[in-house]
Amino acid sequence: TLWKNGFHTIYCNTYQENEQVIERIDSLLTASIEGIIYSPVLGPNYIETNRHILNSIDKKGIPLVLVDRYMTDRMDNFVVINDRETFKELVCSMIHQGHSRILFVNGFEATSSLNRLMGFYDAFKQSDVDFSGALEIQLNEKNLFQTGRVPDEIIEEVKTMGDFTA
Repeated sequence: TLWKNGFHTIYCNTYQENEQVIERIDSLLTASIEGIIYSPVLGPNYIETNRHILNSIDKKGIPLVLVDRYMTDRMDNFVVINDRETFKELVCSMIHQGHSRILFVNGFEATSSLNRLMGFYDAFKQSDVDFSGALEIQLNEKNLFQTGRVPDEIIEEVKTMGDFTA
């Protein structure tokens, strides 16, 4: 549909190499683009990276829509799914199926993952299941992506949590 209406899309995935994102967005901003659909990046220094990018877009006065994540201190247009409600329903379903110790594996801190985590805890709050069954572990997604393995210290941390059912 975009192509038929004379619009061209450029898709770029930098695999959390945020310096590349800044460089590529800055390059795009020198061209005559009419709008940007941007999914805020994750990874090291992601807040500063996204601030730099969004400030650069603001300076050019180019229309912007954020996708999947947003910056909580800005009033940009954004499109996201309701991660909180979706995860609450998912965990409620698990609890209804008899799971009482559920491990939530989280990656980078972002609005999408924080909302999922809130939904995870919401489900426990509205259930009769003991809150100690809500287990959480934080992974370094970039490391996992690059190495394809979970570090031994994370595996040991999970083992110390005891058994979980989901």
